[in-house]
Formats: sequence, structure tokens, C-alpha cells
Amino acid sequence: MTACPPRPGGARRVELATDDGRPVVLERSGGPAMASGSRVAYMVNVDGRWVGWVFDERPWLGHRHGARSWSAAWREHDDTAARWRGEGYGTRAAALAALLDASGTA
Repeated sequence: MTACPPRPGGARRVELATDDGRPVVLERSGGPAMASGSRVAYMVNVDGRWVGWVFDERPWLGHRHGARSWSAAWREHDDTAARWRGEGYGTRAAALAALLDASGTA
């Protein structure tokens, strides 16, 4: 995966590219992942197609501290449930790589 040049908007939008040059865009969102207690969620689009979510698993402890690990869920338009879900990744990049592998878009 290679990074594209930065664009305005900071961490709300992250643009990358797969090894074969297809654009991967992460857009920060409130999304359904937030309902499960996540603090940060990103919609993942590959070459303009939504393939799922990458989100943190930070438990709410009543203050700003918690253990951060990352999850990913492969879920496309019209899905009523996730096709795949991976948990416990140490970084957002690792969760993203697992999602791209599971969805066949790596």
C-alpha cells in the first residue's frame, strides 16, 4: 500500500493506494460502528466501491483512557450483516490490510 499526496481535511480523510494503484479512501464517520461503543470509525472505499469499516475497540471507562485496538468489518451496500469481521489488530493499518485481504480487494 502506498500513500497518496495529502489533501485538505487532515485525519478525517486518508487516501492510500493498493500495490496495483487502485485508490483506497478512509473517511472518518459516526457510522454504525459507533453504536457499539467505538470512538473512531472509518468508511473504507476501494476504487470508488464501499467495502466496509475500520474502527477502534476502545472500551468506555468513564474517562478519556482505554485500551485501543482496531477492528474491521467487510460490509457492502445492501448487506444486512457483516460478511467478515476481524478484531484485535494493534494498528489501523493492520485492520485495513486484513479487511482488504478478506474482501479480495488487496
